[in-house]
Amino acid sequence: MQEKAILDITSLSALEYEGPASQVEEFQRIWGTDPQAVALPVMSPAGPLFENEFIEPVGVHLEGQLQVSLLGGVAKEFAKLGLDVYLTLNPGLSFIRNDSLHVIGIAGDSAPQVCFAKPKCRALLQELLASAVEKVDSLVQTPFQ
Repeated sequence: MQEKAILDITSLSALEYEGPASQVEEFQRIWGTDPQAVALPVMSPAGPLFENEFIEPVGVHLEGQLQVSLLGGVAKEFAKLGLDVYLTLNPGLSFIRNDSLHVIGIAGDSAPQVCFAKPKCRALLQELLASAVEKVDSLVQTPFQ
């Protein structure tokens, strides 16, 4: 198995001060190699980073630009730099408080942790990830990994 150097962007807010090109340069400086791919998050603690039918998307001002970029636009910028794009999903769903999605504690309170045993939780995560892949893939125009 061939290893890939992957630039992991854990929060799109990191791109507000150092955009995609700067992030790649920093990766090269620190690791002494070029990244072949970038991993981008599908969601932030405030919600999805792309247009969706559930909640208002969260965007980022790339390098302080006035216009807001969503996940697809950010992925496109990294793809222009020749990087493969991977999507990551941290399924906390902290922006939604719903007993049908989260673990219910012994006191009967909803915990800030999703419960994968609940069908609605799995269905929502599947829909969010599928929507993110569709939005990003249509903008990046490259096969998804």
